[in-house]
Amino acid sequence: MSQIDVDIVAPFTGTTVTITGDLVTNIPNAAVLGTKNTGELTVAYTNYVAKITQLTTGAPTALELSNTIGNIVWTRVGVGFYEGTLTGAFTGNQILLVNNPLSTRTVYFYNASDPDKIYIDSVDATTGAPADYDSDELYIEVRVY
Repeated sequence: MSQIDVDIVAPFTGTTVTITGDLVTNIPNAAVLGTKNTGELTVAYTNYVAKITQLTTGAPTALELSNTIGNIVWTRVGVGFYEGTLTGAFTGNQILLVNNPLSTRTVYFYNASDPDKIYIDSVDATTGAPADYDSDELYIEVRVY
């Protein structure tokens, strides 16, 4: 079987990505595309995308939209403080955490160097006091590179 060199144009940036044999070159964001594997590009990270909801003082519920990391277990630790746990999933310091802002609260999403945990802090946007995101939807994405 012969190999064919291919150029792919990234849809949003117009940047050309060149695939030559088993090498991928000219990638402005190397974390998005990985190496060529049996004719397909492999993503260089695992991810978890979810819509998280919470009612009153109950534990958060996650509707997973994409999950190649594993089953993250969410708990409410205290007012406005939530913890996601998955043993050994968040290793190293190459983690990207993304969330959407809520209009009445400011949400902080972080790892704190614990390989088993990620955290969400929710505070009132005006006072800065801890506040549950009761009845609101929070969309998050976790990428582990």
